Amino acid sequence: MAPLTWLVTGCSSGFGEQFVHAILARGDKVIATGRHASARLQHLAVTGAAILDLDVSTESEVVEQTVKEALGIYGGIDVLVNNAGYMESCYIEELTYAPCNHEHFPLQEEHNGGCLVESLTAETSHLGIQSIIFEPGFFRTQAFSPATMRHRIPQIADYGALDDGIRGFLQGTYGTEVGDPRKAVERILDIVKGEGMAAGRGEIPIRLPLGRDGMEVLRLKSERTLELCRDWEGLITSTDI
Repeated sequence: MAPLTWLVTGCSSGFGEQFVHAILARGDKVIATGRHASARLQHLAVTGAAILDLDVSTESEVVEQTVKEALGIYGGIDVLVNNAGYMESCYIEELTYAPCNHEHFPLQEEHNGGCLVESLTAETSHLGIQSIIFEPGFFRTQAFSPATMRHRIPQIADYGALDDGIRGFLQGTYGTEVGDPRKAVERILDIVKGEGMAAGRGEIPIRLPLGRDGMEVLRLKSERTLELCRDWEGLITSTDI
C-alpha cells in the first residue's frame, strides 16, 4: 500500500499521541491536531508530524478553515481519526451537551476516497469512503485520571447512594485498566491498512470492539438481545398485517 496521509484529532495524550507515533513508524504522514497545538503538540512535531491547532467543538467556520489548511499540507487526507474527546460522568437528567463539529466531512468527500475511523457508512460508502467505529474497553490512558475525568455530584437526592458506588468505581479504575493503548492503535492501523493481524481479512467491519473486556460487553449484549427475540418473538411479530 502506498503511504497514507492521516489527520488525527485530540493528540496531546492517550490514543491520539500513540496514533501519531505508530503512523510515522509505518512510513505514513500524519497531521496531529489539538488545542494549543504549538505548546502541547510540539513533542510530536519534532518526530515528523505536522501539527495544527484544532478545537472540534469550536465554531464551524473556524473548523472549516483549519481543515482547508490541513488539506493543503500534503495535498489531501486519506484517513480521518475522530479521537478528540473527554470523559464526563453524570446522570442523563443533568447532562449538558457540547456539540462536536463535523464540518470537515464535506471537504473529505471532495477527494472521493479514504477512511473515517468512526462510522458514517450509509452516508459515505457510495463516495468510496469506508468508516468504522472502534469500541474500546478500558485502556490505560489518562481518561480516568482525576485531572481529566469530569464527574458531577448529582443534584437529585435519589441518586446519592448510587453515586457513591460510581465514584468508587471511577477512582478504582484509573491505573488498573487492562488495555494497552499502544497495542490498540497498532491493531487499528492493521485494519485500516490491511496489514499485520488484519492482512487478508477483506472488507473492514462497521464497528469493532477492542480489548477482551470490550468483547465481553458486546457478547453479553448480543446474547441478551437474542434471548429477548426468542422469548418475545410471538408478541413482536404479531403486529404484521
